[in-house]
Amino acid sequence: VTQYKMSPDKDPLFRGEFEVVKELVATIKNGESAKNVCDKVIDKMEPKTGGTGIKQLRENIAESKLSYEIMDDAAQAFLKSKIMDNIHKYYYLIAFAGYMLDAAELARDAVSDEIKAEVTLKSGKCAIPANQLKLVKSFTQYMEEHATLRGLIDTGKGNLQWE
Repeated sequence: VTQYKMSPDKDPLFRGEFEVVKELVATIKNGESAKNVCDKVIDKMEPKTGGTGIKQLRENIAESKLSYEIMDDAAQAFLKSKIMDNIHKYYYLIAFAGYMLDAAELARDAVSDEIKAEVTLKSGKCAIPANQLKLVKSFTQYMEEHATLRGLIDTGKGNLQWE
């Protein structure tokens, strides 16, 4: 799947290692790969010098969490809500990446052996044309099959040390 790895020198907060995310990664098939795919996409969207105005999601969560301790109560309430909302987004991006990894495998398996034989490369890899790949199920169906994931994020997105 993906070989992308974030630098282990980064602080765990900046690597997106929140408890609820770790639980998600441990729960879904290809969880580690799904997080790596998601992190790769997020890291590719970092604004270059001059910026695009897009804030890197994991770093935004981490920076907000670090700022939380020095804020007054009103600002803390706003920041906590923002942090939990961003963790929610990050969680579902990883869940969607997991769904896509699963969907790609199911789509390849659904193609007939005759077509696979026609499109197999010398390397042994199969180059199935995209117009012959069909999604077997929607993300909504995937989430219904993994209903516990919804409860996990609802209870886990606020599971940070707040004081």
